[in-house]
Amino acid sequence: MKLTQAIPDASVVSVKAVKSKKVKSSAKSSSESDERAARLAEVLKKPRTRAVSLTLSENGINEEEPDQISAVAGEQKKKKKTKKLDKVKLEKTVEEVEESKVEEDGVPAEHSEGRFSNFPIREKTITKLKAKGIHYLFPVQVQTFKVVLEGKDVIAKARTGTGKTLAFALPLIEKLEREKPAVMRGRPPRVLVLAPTRELVNQVAKDFHSLSYLSIHAFYGGVSMHTQGTALRSGIDILVGTPGRLLDWIGRGQLDVSKLEHVVLDEVDQMLDMGFAEDVENIISHSYNRGALNPNPQTLLFSATLPPWVKATAAKYMETMPPVIDLVGNSLNQTSTNVTHLAVRSHPADHAEHISRLIQFYSGDTGRAMVFCPTKKDVDSLSRCPEIKQNKDKLHGDVKQSSRESVLELFRQGQLKVLVTTNVAARGIDIPEVDLVIQTYPPPRSDIESYIHRSGRTGRAGKSGISVCLYSFKNEWDLIEVEKFAKISFKRVNVPSSDQLANRGIKELTSSVEGLDEEVVAKFRESARELIEEKGAVDTVAALIALATGQSRISHESLITSKSGHITLHYTTTATIQFKGYVYNAIKNRCGDIGSLVMNMNLSKDNKGAVFDVSEETFEKYKSKLLFKTNSDSLVVAKTLPELYPYQQCNFSNPNKSAATRFNNGGRFGGFNKRRSFQGSNGSSMNKRIKFD
Repeated sequence: MKLTQAIPDASVVSVKAVKSKKVKSSAKSSSESDERAARLAEVLKKPRTRAVSLTLSENGINEEEPDQISAVAGEQKKKKKTKKLDKVKLEKTVEEVEESKVEEDGVPAEHSEGRFSNFPIREKTITKLKAKGIHYLFPVQVQTFKVVLEGKDVIAKARTGTGKTLAFALPLIEKLEREKPAVMRGRPPRVLVLAPTRELVNQVAKDFHSLSYLSIHAFYGGVSMHTQGTALRSGIDILVGTPGRLLDWIGRGQLDVSKLEHVVLDEVDQMLDMGFAEDVENIISHSYNRGALNPNPQTLLFSATLPPWVKATAAKYMETMPPVIDLVGNSLNQTSTNVTHLAVRSHPADHAEHISRLIQFYSGDTGRAMVFCPTKKDVDSLSRCPEIKQNKDKLHGDVKQSSRESVLELFRQGQLKVLVTTNVAARGIDIPEVDLVIQTYPPPRSDIESYIHRSGRTGRAGKSGISVCLYSFKNEWDLIEVEKFAKISFKRVNVPSSDQLANRGIKELTSSVEGLDEEVVAKFRESARELIEEKGAVDTVAALIALATGQSRISHESLITSKSGHITLHYTTTATIQFKGYVYNAIKNRCGDIGSLVMNMNLSKDNKGAVFDVSEETFEKYKSKLLFKTNSDSLVVAKTLPELYPYQQCNFSNPNKSAATRFNNGGRFGGFNKRRSFQGSNGSSMNKRIKFD
């Protein structure tokens, strides 16, 4: 008879006394059957903690000897151990596969194409690259290196912060240094790099200097021409400059660009935006159409976007139009993929305080932040605001060149935490590890590309970053336009509250405590012991944390505007709210006519509620009436904000296709239908005086 898997001559079954099992055996006689049943009953009566092995055979049910039981148990343990070892081996194999994703030289598997061994780069150049923290080439550099090295023309389109400068600097240096040019006094430049701003010119020149021993100089306005004239007389191999200053030297007849071998236009679209198109053509026209004996120089065009002027200029000066190396392509997101985009509603009068909170929460005490303003006047004003307590300075076109370079250097070194600037710092400046970018206004539709470049100041070189755009009710439509045309999605968040800032401060405080030297701790141990004896350990630590995080007193704070002395209330209803007047009427029915005391009302996106602020005095006065809960609606103190309904612009040429159709052809503030009155079921007028906010 089979109770488990059949085994030759016998079947072994493990039985535990916890569960009783009925065993039926087919015997030749009833006496044998009774005897076997009696023996089975005796076995089942044995202690429950003991495992018993029974054997069914022709002679009946036999209990195994202890040594046989041990053998069976040992076999089972062996099988379990084998399975465990197999599992460990499998996990080890998975770990080995994961580890194999990172090569021995530290190059991740996804960047294996960029390994230095795949390109004809000299060992000394590789050493310099690694000293800069570069261990492999980025995609734009991978795509362009061999093409540039072969002397072919290039048009490359890549996002801001992806390494475009090194994409042309590295192959040009490898090519020039291998040729070992003759060092002659007064020699004209072999490479000309045109860039739109002084900061970008300086940055490109530094990148060349970090990799090469060649004569490299940066020409731009705002500095003495004497030093630049000395460089021209000594001889230049690589010249990086702004169009205006280069035209000055060409006009003086002291800069010869007729013998150029390589012409690079960096950030071409920005040069067009800044009105340099004519100047650029005046410069490079001296280097082309030189005849068969003196071929045109290699032309390299690098840009984040490709406006029509770029292709028109390329067609004019390139012998054959090269294919565009496009690393953006049809990608929906035109910004850096490593950037998280946040939108924060903030009135311009509150910008300084809100920016300080955003920096403290998203950047902390050790990070760096860039704040972009639309005008120089805004930069000057914001950089002087005492509400922004972090170490800050300003940068714009009217700042002296020496001061600009000093401010940038301090920011790079981390001694300056916040840089308030205009678009002058939006592109081309290599500032590592910018944690946070804040834009005080969303750009208009005509200048959405500026958002792309500003946000590109963070999330560079494979690192992650955060870009915050402040907006108000008046320019929320511009924010929606940025989402549409930049192909991004803003996560709408609130200004960090005091509690959130305190929690962030506690985390930073904890990490700082862990790094304290033991001698420093020992110095204050006696004072700590006295405080603990006086106030207790928990209260002492709590008080010190409160002081360290700036929580000297508890005050209410608006979740909508972050203003202290205000309380945010959340109204919900089962009905559909089409305009704010519905909420005002609900409050009036409860508390009387206090609509003038309600501030910052916003409808929720689901049209089932609204949030608004009241002062602490108003709340205390009307608290018993304000707070209520019924089956159909409720009004409570808000702990968090619901998703608010965004502003949508009305299409006045065709209201039926606008967002206002949800208000029965009314405007964005609600309104009436075409009859311009509310009609009752009997057709009579039901016009009411309703307060609209």
